[in-house]
Amino acid sequence: IQLFASEPDIAKPRNMAFDSRGRLWVSSSLEYPFAAQDGALPKDAIKILEDTNGDGQADKISTFADRMNIPMGLLPFGQGVICFSIPNIWYLADTNNDGQADQRKILYGPFDTSRDTHGMCSSFTDGHDGWIYATHGFNNQSTVSGRDGHEIQLKSGNVFRFRPDGSRIELVSMGQVNPFGLAIDRNGDIFTADCHTKPINLVLPGGQHDSFGRAHDGLGYTPNVMEHLHDSTGIGGIALGEQTHFPAVYQTSTFGGNVVTGRINRNQLVYFGSSMTAREESDFLIPGDPWFRPVNLQVSQDGSLFIADFYNRIIGHYEVDLNHPGRDRQRGRIWKVVFKGEKHRLDASTHRAKRQDLNDLTLSQLLLEFEGANRARAAAVTNKISSLVTQSSHQQTLLHSLLTRQRSTTKKDVHLGILQTLLAIEKGDTYREGLQIATSDDNPVVRANGFRLLAAEEFSNQHTDWLGTIMRNGLRDASPLVQRFAAVAAAQHIHVDCSGELLMILAKTPAGDRFLIHALKIALRNQLKDNDARFRSVASRLPDNGDGFFADVCMALKTKVAADFIVQNIVALSKGNLPKLTEQLEFASRFASDSSLELIVDVAKNQFPNDIGFQIKLLESIQVGLSRGEKGASSRVSDWASTLAQSLLGGDASAWKRGDANATTGPFESQLRSCRDNVKAWLISSLSRGETGKGRLRSNPFELGDS
Repeated sequence: IQLFASEPDIAKPRNMAFDSRGRLWVSSSLEYPFAAQDGALPKDAIKILEDTNGDGQADKISTFADRMNIPMGLLPFGQGVICFSIPNIWYLADTNNDGQADQRKILYGPFDTSRDTHGMCSSFTDGHDGWIYATHGFNNQSTVSGRDGHEIQLKSGNVFRFRPDGSRIELVSMGQVNPFGLAIDRNGDIFTADCHTKPINLVLPGGQHDSFGRAHDGLGYTPNVMEHLHDSTGIGGIALGEQTHFPAVYQTSTFGGNVVTGRINRNQLVYFGSSMTAREESDFLIPGDPWFRPVNLQVSQDGSLFIADFYNRIIGHYEVDLNHPGRDRQRGRIWKVVFKGEKHRLDASTHRAKRQDLNDLTLSQLLLEFEGANRARAAAVTNKISSLVTQSSHQQTLLHSLLTRQRSTTKKDVHLGILQTLLAIEKGDTYREGLQIATSDDNPVVRANGFRLLAAEEFSNQHTDWLGTIMRNGLRDASPLVQRFAAVAAAQHIHVDCSGELLMILAKTPAGDRFLIHALKIALRNQLKDNDARFRSVASRLPDNGDGFFADVCMALKTKVAADFIVQNIVALSKGNLPKLTEQLEFASRFASDSSLELIVDVAKNQFPNDIGFQIKLLESIQVGLSRGEKGASSRVSDWASTLAQSLLGGDASAWKRGDANATTGPFESQLRSCRDNVKAWLISSLSRGETGKGRLRSNPFELGDS
């Protein structure tokens, strides 16, 4: 481990990112945790750190932009950097090439920062799909839009993405409490670190994570990658072992910054189908300094792991008062971890040559650089090839050469590098042809990335047939990973009807492949939303085991036809999970037609005539649903409630005492007044035996009168 940089060259580091030249950009803060107020001159900065002699330390440090206000997320882009500084996402450009930003443009904002300054917008990551992915922090409530007018609401923790030109911003997933750290693996999966849900989360577009018990979207929460927490609720940053040049044992690892324990945790990802679980391993880094606070992790082009150290005596934002004198506001460190084993030694000469090669290479040589390149290196090669092609007078010839190489290569990294380069250059016919080649490649990782890119773009109606053929083939793919990314594409392109294929795959997917199942449900929900005709078509073709998972999809739709489906299949659903059935009936009671709700009465009486307890559970669920909706109970439902109450009071009084029949308020209150005499009789009987339901009677029962 090497000390790459420290105070006074940098202050408190928040986020880091590498540019295509291998330089490290750092958001550095002296203001934190208090934002500079209107009229005051902010003191924070974005700095560029460079190791020019390859000795493992930054020897060239420059300030690209000053007067920043608690800068957080940042990503080198174009002539400068895209970054967050209260209260906006900005593009800062160096138009005169003097190494400093001379133009500042607001891309998106303002974002809410009034409630909290330790989350905000962070973890800017290039998806290599035309979007920049980012996290929105704890407690703040932001409503923002792009130039196209599309507006999103970010409520506390979320993952979102935006176009780098300011044209559009989109919500990717909901939930998480305070995500801080984002990484994308070679499959195209997005992982985040979150302070209060889990240190590792797999982000499924359109999904929702648990967030302090916030209600889910009907489909349930996105499955967890892990259940352990590494003895901490303060997590900052995530990096993937596959991007490093560490030994093989680390290649399927994740590294996470643990701010509370002051360690770098390690987990091993274990796969089943397209899903994974994180197995806890021994900690990767245990420092001797108790002020070590790792808040951000990044992997460089040479495969080294960089750690932003917030370095502070105080552990957390809310541990003590924000004005506590023990808070350090000056010190910050950046560490570099290098593997120096005999077979993987990274000496200075190799390091220098690797950074300087690109300017001297031909197109064919540059393409070979994709092989074995990590994400940072591949981005640099993509940037160089894009510049060569766009500046050439023979652009179409070079694009044709790229497609020819893409068809012939058997090297996964080269294939993906060419595809991402085509995306960076143009999104026309050449790029679509590249997508078609990728989605039919022999390598499942290439196919999965092809569908990831397919989901990231909008296609006009003239491409519907082409798009439909590709997506249906992907959903039938032999690889669960490809199927999952094809489902993400189907969730995005809802004008192409893939509901039949989604249903077929969902019925055949093993229960252990949790993320594929959830992605298929998200896609079905999106495909059926606001399309009752398509819903009825799918509902009529359910496989034998399809009632349960289709009911989950129905609850996310929140439509009458979906609620009616649940009621009409109540017999089959009642054989499954009772708590889930209760939730389903609450939903149905809010949205189903009156005739459907009356069907529950018939089912209860005919299918479960002797199971009064189960009938009561059904009734309670209906009562809760009606109380949350805008309609009352019909006469048949109310009469059923009254009959059940009379039955309980006239029979097994112990059932009433156990609380199995507590539907005595809300929509049924007036009907249950007919039970007054039975209630009085039961109370007299109970008191004579000294049984008062564990203290529930708080007044003289003979004074109840008509209440």
